[in-house]
Amino acid sequence: MTDSSSDSISTPSPLIPSQSMSLTQDQPKRARKSYSRNGCRECKRRKIRCPEEKPYCSTCVRLGKQCSYPLAGEKVLRISRRLIKEEIENMGKSTQFLPVQYDVPKRVKPQTASSIMKPSPLNIENLINNNDFLSGTDLSSLTTDLNNLVTGIMEVSNIPFLEDDFQFDFLNDPLVLDEVTKNVPIDYIKLPRKHEQLYWEEFYNNFAQIIEPFQAYHALTKTTSNPARDIILQTAANEPFLLAAVLAEGANTCYLKYKRPEDERAYGAYLSKCLKLLESARGETDLNANIEAVLLTLLLLTAATATSQTQQWRPHLVGAKSLLIKAFNQNVSKKFVFCKFWFISIEILAGLSTNIGGTLQTDYEIDRLITSGNEYEVAALRDLGLITDQGFNILMGFDNTCISCFGELLKLLNQKRAGTMTINTMEYVKVLSNFYNQANIVYIDERGVVPEKELTRYIPGLPIEELRVNNESFWISWQDISHQSYVLSSIIMILTRFFVIDVSSLVDKMISFIQYLNQFSDVQQHASPYLLLMIQWPLLVTGLSTTKLEQRHLLLKYFSMVGQIGAASAHVSTQILLKHWKGTIDTENDDTLIY
Repeated sequence: MTDSSSDSISTPSPLIPSQSMSLTQDQPKRARKSYSRNGCRECKRRKIRCPEEKPYCSTCVRLGKQCSYPLAGEKVLRISRRLIKEEIENMGKSTQFLPVQYDVPKRVKPQTASSIMKPSPLNIENLINNNDFLSGTDLSSLTTDLNNLVTGIMEVSNIPFLEDDFQFDFLNDPLVLDEVTKNVPIDYIKLPRKHEQLYWEEFYNNFAQIIEPFQAYHALTKTTSNPARDIILQTAANEPFLLAAVLAEGANTCYLKYKRPEDERAYGAYLSKCLKLLESARGETDLNANIEAVLLTLLLLTAATATSQTQQWRPHLVGAKSLLIKAFNQNVSKKFVFCKFWFISIEILAGLSTNIGGTLQTDYEIDRLITSGNEYEVAALRDLGLITDQGFNILMGFDNTCISCFGELLKLLNQKRAGTMTINTMEYVKVLSNFYNQANIVYIDERGVVPEKELTRYIPGLPIEELRVNNESFWISWQDISHQSYVLSSIIMILTRFFVIDVSSLVDKMISFIQYLNQFSDVQQHASPYLLLMIQWPLLVTGLSTTKLEQRHLLLKYFSMVGQIGAASAHVSTQILLKHWKGTIDTENDDTLIY
């Protein structure tokens, strides 16, 4: 919570002419309020004194802000005095978020792990790390797709291909880390140029959080990590074309924030460099590593651009789809398993939110890929921290067993799109039954937002956030909100897409998950804003079915907020809802991936 007594800005009253003339050299000048020269970005942005503790200053920790320090000479854009004043007034008097925590909340007695659904641990001693089934043809196909994707991005964005070449010069030699190293440090790679380091940090602190808003919790060390970021950056340290893609997305994130021409030019420069460096990836000196690096780069750029209404991304994933199908029940590395499930997450959202669907167009393809994974894959995901002890998949945003339910729903949606659907009520009943069973999975409380006095069970390791409104305290269970949102919105979609059934009670329950957003106006007042990104598609489906004006206003507020933190599809979702509410759009003809 922002403390108005410490964060308020005092502005001296301007002197009238007579006062100004009366000043003499003997009179002391009014001391100007000093700010720390070496403060963090957030304190500089807010124009407040920074205690300058590292790695995180106590002010950012207290306010639940992302703390990072600018490079020498870097200019930090500052928030206006008016917005600071409004933030102080809004937060100090009504709402306070405390950072997400994983330890037992106060006044709640911890329960044993057996009190909440927890699958038995899988005893697999050695996770296989060789991909003997891969070939040079697979690498060539992926490289061609990636080349075409990058070229397409540059053409659609009207970015010129830059002939100027440049090298990545590391100031340090990256440590050789094993495949499952957690928490790759921000200084794992030190780049000599200020703008390169800035884009690296932008990717590390912001873009990676958009890719994977949930954090992995490690019970032994009681720390959290971002597995997606760890895998991408660790691989980028040894694959320059992936590093170029990372810096490109860091530059593009800066450009979207600040609209600086130099950031847009850097975005084009790094994409150009990525294209040039791809040629070296075609060599087969380390076939497995090259294929995994190309696949990671392909998925990274797809996730970053698939939300564009003009970007054609599906053709460039055909090679990845074929390779992943080929890998069905094969011995693969944990990094390859991660790539598979990242691909699955994109496919599920594309199949649910777009008119055309994803790249998986047949039941055979869906059966091969949209699954919860075999025993080995689940063990690998757990080892990476992507599946929790309770079975929640932090990359997907719902229980891992729910993946197969979405596979069955995608089959029905593909049939409807193709116009080949035969009426079989039992198929609908089966899919509905599966999602109904998923709705019974509870991690802390199915309500998601729980009054403190009603929070009666908790297991250490589950992300939970305290929300104080006036004198009342609530707890936000993010895993329950995310899982229930996907399940309930899928049920809403089935009942409205294939039947004509009133779903107002389900809509009301979905809206209850974000009702607390009425308490403030700026997403940065939220201690964990990136977690709001997990429920974009569910809330779009909810918005298409609501008829209540106050719910519509709240949904527009939500999409405005997630747009502030980098959700590329937030504006598109808003336009879809506004047109749908006016009766001027057929949502089934929209083809935007809500990611």
